[in-house]
Amino acid sequence: ASPLGALPAAFEGVIPCADCPGISQRIVLRPNGRFQSRLTYLERDRAFDETGTWAIEGRTLVLTGRSTQRWAIRDVNTLAMLDQQGQPIVSTANYTLTRAGATPLTRRLALAGPRWMLVKVGDQAVTPAAKS
Repeated sequence: ASPLGALPAAFEGVIPCADCPGISQRIVLRPNGRFQSRLTYLERDRAFDETGTWAIEGRTLVLTGRSTQRWAIRDVNTLAMLDQQGQPIVSTANYTLTRAGATPLTRRLALAGPRWMLVKVGDQAVTPAAKS
């Protein structure tokens, strides 16, 4: 059995940032050995997407894209970021990601047009609230 459990799997969390409140990171692992990653700097409207391949080396998840990232696999629900040499980061800050829903990453879409009104969610009709 894989130390990551069932795939696809997604892991997310907020890791420390030197000049902002944190970086939201989400990694989606596909069964075909591919991954998607998104880093979003908190309090900035800036996100960075990356794709590449992933592999497991012992108890380490290795992501290879524009750069190489290593994550210690603590258990099927938790990844801990490793430094550039693949060693644990010694810090009181939180460098972990936890398992989340495995939905794909999507770009933000802006709705254009004069006015939009929600009329249905799934099969359920939505009744507009009265204007006050």
